[in-house]
Amino acid sequence: MKIAILSMQRIVNYGSVLQAWSLRQMIREVSGVTADFLDIEDSPALKSNAPALPEADYQSPAYYSQHVLQKTKRRIITMLSGYNKKLIRRFMQKELKLDAAETREEYELVIVGSDEVFNHAAGIRLQLHGLVKQAREVISYAASCGSAKAEHVCPEDVKMLRDAMKRFASVSVRDEGTARYVSCFYDGLICKHMDPVLMGELYARKARKVWLKGYMLVYAYGQRIRTANEIEAIRTFARQKGLRIVAMGGSQFWCDLYIPASPMRLLDWFAHADYVVTDTFHGAVFSVINQKRFAVIVRPSNENKLTSLLKDLSLEQRTVEDPTMLGCVLDASVDYDAVNTILARERIRARAYLKEHLINEQASH
Repeated sequence: MKIAILSMQRIVNYGSVLQAWSLRQMIREVSGVTADFLDIEDSPALKSNAPALPEADYQSPAYYSQHVLQKTKRRIITMLSGYNKKLIRRFMQKELKLDAAETREEYELVIVGSDEVFNHAAGIRLQLHGLVKQAREVISYAASCGSAKAEHVCPEDVKMLRDAMKRFASVSVRDEGTARYVSCFYDGLICKHMDPVLMGELYARKARKVWLKGYMLVYAYGQRIRTANEIEAIRTFARQKGLRIVAMGGSQFWCDLYIPASPMRLLDWFAHADYVVTDTFHGAVFSVINQKRFAVIVRPSNENKLTSLLKDLSLEQRTVEDPTMLGCVLDASVDYDAVNTILARERIRARAYLKEHLINEQASH
């Protein structure tokens, strides 16, 4: 059986590549087949009226010292950030084998997802919304629309989008906001499943040692934790605990250290951190699979996906909207026994969903 994944696997980002790796692992476990990866086509996208929310995250002036040593540190971190991207690309080549991939003319099943495949950042792509020419059958798994909403679709394009989504034999989303978005264009059953990083085998991975002890990890998009209130809250907490502040992923020039790492090595650093502060969806996911005390900074651009994730895991109390409450959130314990009970149930559901469509497709041919 020929299966393909159509996702965001070429985005040079830890969450993008690890969700793609995890979904392929789940498919292999259920079917015995190693799925190919389909690339997103360059065909023109439909125009979206979505506001550029991520840009709003950077409107506040960046808070950092102009001292000459700080400027030197910025240059070093910028170079390390470039090396970090090389490590992620190396993972894409070695583990996902993207550069060696050959696209077949036809697949029995193409799975769209996970990650923000329905977002409008580069316009509305009909291929990601179900119009996959190489597929006999198309389903989605844990798809997200990010901060996109149905009203962002131009009225004259609604019929075209609805026709594309008719190609889906089944739609699986990962958050309530995406369920609402999809329901405006798709009349079939909409299921909800969790991100592949939570559902795959990474939670059982044994962490390797790292070279530093006594640190809190900051995982966010580059320079997005930038206001004086947020930075001082993190610094104050770290000083009280006697911890160094380590940034990974996106560079944060105000942190003590910036450490580049391969995707799997990143998980080791999460595993050994005393605390984690993040403002990204997968930062929260990596914290959960490593059972860390963590805090999530909620922003307009991440509110939809993050609040839904934390609600599903009964972890709403890990959010921070007021920086002065950061310490209270981080110090609060996490009932990971309850979280793991939820995850165990959801892992069964996720595999059952994939298995159902794999078996049905095999039986029809």
